[in-house]
Amino acid sequence: MRSVRTVAKTSRQKVGILKTDVELFGGFDMQTFQQKPRWAIASELEQQYEIVNVDPTGEYPTDIACLLVPQASSLEQEPMDKLQQWILDGHKVVLFEDPAPVSAWGTAADDQKGGMQARMMGGGGPEKGNWAGFQRAIGVNAPVGEVVWDLSYNTFPGGRISPEFVFVHDAGMSADSPITKGLQNVVSMLGGHVESSGADGLTFTPLLVSRGPDSTGEENGIVAKMDLFQFNPFGGGPSLNPRPRRQVRNKDLTLAARVTGKPDGDGKGIDLIYVADLDMIGNQFFQLRQRVMDPNVRFDNVTFALNCIDTLVGDDSLIGLRKRRPLLRKLTAVEEAQTVFEKAWQKQKRDAEEAAKTSLDEAQARLDEAVDKIKNDATLDAQAKEVKIVQVQQQENRKLELAKAQIEEKKERKLEEAQFDRDAARMRIHNSYRWITLALALLPGILLGLVTFARRAMRASAIVPKSRLVGSHGGK
Repeated sequence: MRSVRTVAKTSRQKVGILKTDVELFGGFDMQTFQQKPRWAIASELEQQYEIVNVDPTGEYPTDIACLLVPQASSLEQEPMDKLQQWILDGHKVVLFEDPAPVSAWGTAADDQKGGMQARMMGGGGPEKGNWAGFQRAIGVNAPVGEVVWDLSYNTFPGGRISPEFVFVHDAGMSADSPITKGLQNVVSMLGGHVESSGADGLTFTPLLVSRGPDSTGEENGIVAKMDLFQFNPFGGGPSLNPRPRRQVRNKDLTLAARVTGKPDGDGKGIDLIYVADLDMIGNQFFQLRQRVMDPNVRFDNVTFALNCIDTLVGDDSLIGLRKRRPLLRKLTAVEEAQTVFEKAWQKQKRDAEEAAKTSLDEAQARLDEAVDKIKNDATLDAQAKEVKIVQVQQQENRKLELAKAQIEEKKERKLEEAQFDRDAARMRIHNSYRWITLALALLPGILLGLVTFARRAMRASAIVPKSRLVGSHGGK
């Protein structure tokens, strides 16, 4: 349909992409002296819209129908103020703001402007704008450095993926918004969350939500970005920490929302969509979409982004068409059985971590008690107390370090055993259903053979005279 519209030379909406530290059109990086790759989402947008690269320091084109802004927090103060005023003047805007953008590392709100190169050069360069003030002005609050996790990865085929990959479907999507109505599955990859600032005159409408236990019966929460990643001091980019310290929130966490209305009754009104994840339209996602042919891992991320723009500009001609793809029947029995073992694994993991924490607290308490006993010993003078405290601290610290090592080793062993049990149980589930499937596949052939044999036997007995049948005495 997009090709037909292009050939028919129908007018196309003009969409601007603001140039931030994330350059969707690519370009030359003056800091690394390397060419930045062009983002696949830019090419996808050009198939439907007339795309304009907007300079954040210049005047915005007045004829653009919508402005897409990746990582607005990376702007300096003057361009950020210009963007803020553009939003307050009633222009349509889609903000993609990621607390941990793997596709554009170093551009998050809590990263120094200029990324790793700026830190290596001693922190020189321009400062970022007031991101907290910008959020208040547009009626949202998106905590910096918080990545959402939940247990929706249980529904992913195989289940072996990080909880920070949040799969949103069914009740996690707004059934009332044309943007999400009819979508099947959207995946947020190490994204954040956003909430209303409570400003008067603004309406905050969640579009994508990580549901809490009230809806799903499963936990969810956040993890600090610094706990989620391990950083290589010699470069090469961050890697995921296999055991980050996840915080349980157990409430609905909004991943994307639409904000409309007039703050304090002033201005022309705000109409924007805030998406707390940039990686959902990153090049890694497009590469995954091109390589993986399994229909079970086809996600509606690009459709969601295009629907956001179409809804803001008031063009719903393609929204209904995008949602028309086959509705796959889920292996609900496999998913439910897999979820049981995932919950058991999570419980064993928490128990092991709590047991380790309890043991460490007890060891620390013994050290504190020994030191307090010396401090309260009236038979010792101050100097003798200090000497004895140092001796006891050295002895107890050695014991504490040994205890820590033993406790950590015990915890790691328990976690490895629990993980092995989980993976083995999952494999048993999959193998059992494979064997059942094979058996059921053979059953129609066997039944057909039995029916055919019975029919032939009946026809033979009806045609052959009784005198010629084996055991017959009709000829005597």
